[in-house]
Amino acid sequence: MKTLINMLVQSVVSDTQQVCVERVLWVDSPGHNGYKIDVFSSVALPVWFNVDELDALISQGEIRIIEIDPYRSQITRPNHLIPEKHQKIRNERWAVIKDLLNYPGIFDSEIRWRAVMELQQQKITTRVSAYDFLRKFWQRGQTKNALLPDYEHCGGRGKTRPPTDKKRGRPRKVTYANPELAGINIDDHKRDVIIRGLRTFYEKQGLSFKAAFRKVLLKNFFLTFEKKDGQLVPVMPPTEQLPTVAQARYWYKQATSDLRKTTIKREGERTYNLTKRPLLGDSTQMAVGPGAIYQVDATVGDLYLVSKYFRNRIIGRPVIYIVKDVFSRLITGFAVLLEGPSWRGATVAVNNVLTNKVEFCREYHIEIAEEDWPAHYAPVSFIADRGEFEGFNADNLTNALGITISNTPPYRADWKGIVEQAFRLLNLRGIKFLPGALRGVVKRGGPDYRLDAELTLEEFIQVLIYYILRFNNSHRLEDYNRDEFMIADHVPLYPIDLWNWGIQNRTGLLREIPRDVAHLNLLVQDQASVTEYGIYFKKLYYDCPLARTEQWYIRARANARWKIPVAYDPRSADVLYLSLDNGRRVEACHLLEKSKAFSEYTHYDIEDQFYVEHKEAFHAKTHELQAEGEFDAKIQAIIEPAQEATKLANQGLSKRARTKDIRANRQREREELHRAKKRRDQAHLVDPLGSPSLSNQTSASTEADFVPQQDYTEDILRWQKGETQDE
Repeated sequence: MKTLINMLVQSVVSDTQQVCVERVLWVDSPGHNGYKIDVFSSVALPVWFNVDELDALISQGEIRIIEIDPYRSQITRPNHLIPEKHQKIRNERWAVIKDLLNYPGIFDSEIRWRAVMELQQQKITTRVSAYDFLRKFWQRGQTKNALLPDYEHCGGRGKTRPPTDKKRGRPRKVTYANPELAGINIDDHKRDVIIRGLRTFYEKQGLSFKAAFRKVLLKNFFLTFEKKDGQLVPVMPPTEQLPTVAQARYWYKQATSDLRKTTIKREGERTYNLTKRPLLGDSTQMAVGPGAIYQVDATVGDLYLVSKYFRNRIIGRPVIYIVKDVFSRLITGFAVLLEGPSWRGATVAVNNVLTNKVEFCREYHIEIAEEDWPAHYAPVSFIADRGEFEGFNADNLTNALGITISNTPPYRADWKGIVEQAFRLLNLRGIKFLPGALRGVVKRGGPDYRLDAELTLEEFIQVLIYYILRFNNSHRLEDYNRDEFMIADHVPLYPIDLWNWGIQNRTGLLREIPRDVAHLNLLVQDQASVTEYGIYFKKLYYDCPLARTEQWYIRARANARWKIPVAYDPRSADVLYLSLDNGRRVEACHLLEKSKAFSEYTHYDIEDQFYVEHKEAFHAKTHELQAEGEFDAKIQAIIEPAQEATKLANQGLSKRARTKDIRANRQREREELHRAKKRRDQAHLVDPLGSPSLSNQTSASTEADFVPQQDYTEDILRWQKGETQDE
């Protein structure tokens, strides 16, 4: 191996077994002899060596070559990073030795001695300084920067100085006015007391540093106790006789070497992982192209909505689901529901991912082109919370649709940072300016933002569609890390452009799933009843051609109703999907005419309407009960006197006597009724010329001679029953 100038070699001194590192300073032209110097010795000078012997020792492994120069960081420092003061010292030293370095035979001790003594005689420098400058130049790589001063090694950086009568550290401002307020030094005992106290109050109890330090002062630096109101209260010394927060912070940092362990003790490992850990990764690196990974999450929207049926009724805050492609940041699907984060809501969001967005937007009266939102494909995997996608219900995604589910650990929302960022931007740029948006905590006497609610669920979905279209096509991703291929193709940093570039250059991951298969596996599963009135589900009636062809309704009326599995979208009550042949076939059902009033409404609106009707029916029961009570009271007022009078009239009569001659009694009663009616009519009859009433001119004989018209009602009834005239 060729021996080079400035090469570093390491050997072990046989007598002391100490490691020696030497630098090759010069090699003669034939390459047989040279000079080297000990790099770390403070009295080292160049020594002669034989190049062939050095090479042999290197080959035998007794001496090894060192690749990293210990002075590299100093001698290669750029000039603009060196302070001017240090540059001045370096240049002065260089002016002293630059002529010595050109002196013939300077590595020889006798020649070097004579040259240095000449400089001393000329009063250019001293012998000691000249040897020191030469030694540094040779040991540190034989460059001009080797003569830089070693001020970083001066002083006692990192070393604890023993306390004296003089106050250590920066003086206080009040010291200039009164030196007696300089403060105190922290000795070993005070330091240990402060650190132990901070370990208890700051790390374990989670107090702020200042609050924890005050606890330490009250517990350990009091003078005595005095009684106040029956309680022992510590008497504290003057402020200048107490440690300061800055001193406590300094000594605590000195005693704390593992910041990670300290933070975990104070905050807990979950909080550390979420908000304190170093951020070195990039989620985009996990995805090789569009559709590799989708992130999905849910949050409660920061605004209040109103009912579609009754706009004066506030229905609360919606739950928003967003699905985002990791590679391109494109929002590939979303859902808005009125129920908490659950599998039901997640399936609606995933179903929206697989839905053609042109058709979806048209349902909300928004017309777009395919290239505006070209996302209706199934991803390779989903990253989601454990709540929505963990458990039995998520098996459909893996088993039927071939989508892998990755659940994040608890309290690790940072693992879904891309979709979490989408919620932040949605609140800042979308929801914040809508009516009914949260504007902070409702203060006493202040306006209630809930009363500003004006949007229905459907209108809010329309707003979100416009926001997503704007985000996908116009939101520049300033923090997106493009690879060399994207840079070469000058790909704009917009989600839609990254998506399209990925489709062209990273294709092969996206899959399209038939809509009926997606509905069957992703919509909410439930059961409906087949009745003679139609397919009954959630108080609505549906119909389909299959049910009419197979005469389901006739069978239901003739025999009995039966249950059938269905799937539905909570956001629309117009369509119900029947799951047939054990899930291998889907049949769409539509609302019957009797339920058409609920067309274009969500199941949430319908449930809300039925709840209102149920509430009204509940309160109506009180009115009905009150009316029934009044009715019963009036009836009793009639029955009770009748019972008393009948009881008096029947005294002394047997049952036989009471039931005898019912037909004759009936005839007599009828005659009495006729006579009574005639008397009432005559009492109200008046002569047109003003003469007295005819009732006053009617004599008793006329009334006695009156014969009523024969009534044939009884004979007709007997004839209809088949009874004979004799009977």
